[in-house]
Amino acid sequence: MLEANNLEISEGTAPFTPPSITKPCTTWYKIFGSLKTAKQCPLIVLHGGPGANHHIVLANKALASADRAVIVYDQLGCGNSTLLPEKASDPAFWQISLWLSELSNLISHLGLAKYDLLGHSFGGMLAAAHASARPDGLRRLILANAPPDFPTWIAAANRVRGTLSPGAQEAIAAGEASGERESEVYEAALKEFFLACACMVEEDMEDMTACETAMMKDPTVALVTCGPSEFISQGSLKDLDVTKDLGRITVPTLVISGKHDRYEDDGIAKPFVDAIASVQWESFEHSSHMASYEETDKYLRVVGAFLEKA
Repeated sequence: MLEANNLEISEGTAPFTPPSITKPCTTWYKIFGSLKTAKQCPLIVLHGGPGANHHIVLANKALASADRAVIVYDQLGCGNSTLLPEKASDPAFWQISLWLSELSNLISHLGLAKYDLLGHSFGGMLAAAHASARPDGLRRLILANAPPDFPTWIAAANRVRGTLSPGAQEAIAAGEASGERESEVYEAALKEFFLACACMVEEDMEDMTACETAMMKDPTVALVTCGPSEFISQGSLKDLDVTKDLGRITVPTLVISGKHDRYEDDGIAKPFVDAIASVQWESFEHSSHMASYEETDKYLRVVGAFLEKA
């Protein structure tokens, strides 16, 4: 299939069966550009969540060209990859090791000797953990709005919560106390929270809508790993912390942060900038957690320039 600019687009699935289950699974992926004819390293893009899907990182497809392929995929349990609602009561299954194994399997399936890696949000945590293992093929690393750990991510959410309108704060407090988070007043308060620190673009975006639709189809991953609340630390990944091994990352790394992210600008970037030896930090003045959509032109320019470096 070709886009209007004659860029090749292909889709496929990689067989992947994780430990402890016998059900055959597949990882769905989509490639913008050609792995066969492109002269530069392909870029693999990891979505966040946990439990989201490739739609939330689709802005990165604009980095694809005749010389660079961009690969997006849905992590196991998400989007077009195998869904596993039967594992909803098995938190031990949903650990970062699962998705690290899946990433390595996809790289092998695609036959990538060299590759660049970009991770957004939780995908950035996943990318950092992958890079800290020093895989042979990794050339460059991009960590976009990646939390260094989940406990302080939750603390940061409650910091932002304290800056919302009194009505929103009251609605969230009531919903958290009762556990009833589906009321219109709670959802309106949550929307105010997300506009403040998740994505400051107020108009509906096709990619975001598609991501939310897929997540509603099967919310297993989000619920098991993080739980139903933005403000309480719970779930199988509640203690996840990728900072202890950051010093092992040796590849050139670009850290992207948004001034209005829930951590605030320096808080989300500092652990990565301080620990990684070869690092470049780019702050986005008018962004929160979704710089690729909030300041798209600057984002593509910065990431593109970083990937072009020899």
